[in-house]
Amino acid sequence: EVPREGAANFAAGWVGETESRPETTSGNFAMETIHAHEMYANPFITQMMMDDASFNLDGWIDDRLTRRFGVLEGTAFVSGDGVAKPHGLLYPAQLATPTVTIVNSGAAAAVTADGLIALYYELPEFYVGNATWLAKRSTLKDIRQLKDGNGQYLWQPGLAAGQPPTIVARPYRECIDMPAIAANTLSIIFGDIRAAYTIIDRQQMRQVRDPYTSKPKVQLYTTKRVGGQPVLTEAYVVQKIAA
Repeated sequence: EVPREGAANFAAGWVGETESRPETTSGNFAMETIHAHEMYANPFITQMMMDDASFNLDGWIDDRLTRRFGVLEGTAFVSGDGVAKPHGLLYPAQLATPTVTIVNSGAAAAVTADGLIALYYELPEFYVGNATWLAKRSTLKDIRQLKDGNGQYLWQPGLAAGQPPTIVARPYRECIDMPAIAANTLSIIFGDIRAAYTIIDRQQMRQVRDPYTSKPKVQLYTTKRVGGQPVLTEAYVVQKIAA
């Protein structure tokens, strides 16, 4: 369980040297339960192949399983529905009554400069300083192709050494699991993702070898337990591709 801040905030104010100091309003919080969900893989390999491999077969298999688990995690952290998997960042926006702010792009099937600016200013100011854009690579391509009335590109790369390219003055990250641009998709996230989302690593990848059940094959039963879900939905906003 992790703490989740409530809607009420702590009150504070200025006070003179000898003035009384009555009790101020306290903030509130609740405990957010994040379940650790299990991923598994169970590839079979023959004992002879394991004995005769001319390279580090164990390491190769572990590397491929680690990559596959990483793909599953990434997808769940973005769009998971919470059914035997984490709740993703987009889950609150997919509810019948969204619990995260949604801003339309301003076009039925395209991203627009006005829509991006509207999304930027919809995020509460407190979170803008640590905010990042998340979008699929193809979406970032569409953003880079936006032009003003004079045919000049609106996107500009970072010019100072060590400074990343930005969208409306904030850095962006390519996120392969975000939906591509299409009508009514939730294709862009903007916000303080560290504050908004919590990941719980309950158990690292663990493998049990079973050479008995399926002789002459060896079962490489591999599991990992991880959880994740949004805990502060006010810390990010989502863009819907819609007029």
